[in-house]
Amino acid sequence: MLKDDPDFDLLSERLVRLAGLATIADMMPIDYDNLEIVNRMMDLLPDTGQPALRALLDRHLTEDKTLREVIHQIIGTLNASRVNVQRQAESFLLLTEEKPAQILRMIQTLENRWQEYLALREEILLEAQQRVNEESLEEIIFIGGENWPRRVIAAVASNLAADYNRPAFVYSQMADISRGSVRSPAGIDCVSLMGACSDYLTNFGGHPPAAGFEVKNENLQKFRLCLIKNYRNIYGKSNCSH
Repeated sequence: MLKDDPDFDLLSERLVRLAGLATIADMMPIDYDNLEIVNRMMDLLPDTGQPALRALLDRHLTEDKTLREVIHQIIGTLNASRVNVQRQAESFLLLTEEKPAQILRMIQTLENRWQEYLALREEILLEAQQRVNEESLEEIIFIGGENWPRRVIAAVASNLAADYNRPAFVYSQMADISRGSVRSPAGIDCVSLMGACSDYLTNFGGHPPAAGFEVKNENLQKFRLCLIKNYRNIYGKSNCSH
């Protein structure tokens, strides 16, 4: 959009910090342009003068924490954002606020909510792990619960995919439909897995390691069986191990 602006530098300090944070937050592949953006962000972030990012760094960047650990704390804080009645995201309001006292109040609110989120995520994750361990482990993990909070299912899927080294489809089941998040280990494209099963879905999309889907409850088990079949067609039965 700005490539024809002679005064614009794509990797300028104006945008690259947020672009780098967003690249990590959205689990994008860290290669090619993304790698350059993230590396530039890592160089520039410690010296930022942006008020909210400066406050977050001063709050968390200590001798016993790496910059990458602090970046994930910053992402967690921003991800605790909600939309207010004026349809404005709290994260946007934080990043555009200039008054130090107001910035600290907003950060505290988001961090308190983030801690509540972490506790809820742990509760759902423990339930999911218990159920996975009690069942026969298939090529994919396909698990959900009635009204599991949608704000935690992506993180639960990420944990399960890492723990069991296989794609994890985690969903929140509502009255008629279920909405889910998917996370996959390296080398497994979860969007391709869903592509051959799209007839059972009302919506899906994402990129190879991270995606989402929506399915009518009546099609949940048909979708699961289709995913297993498609996985075997693409990767074979023994690609992943417990």
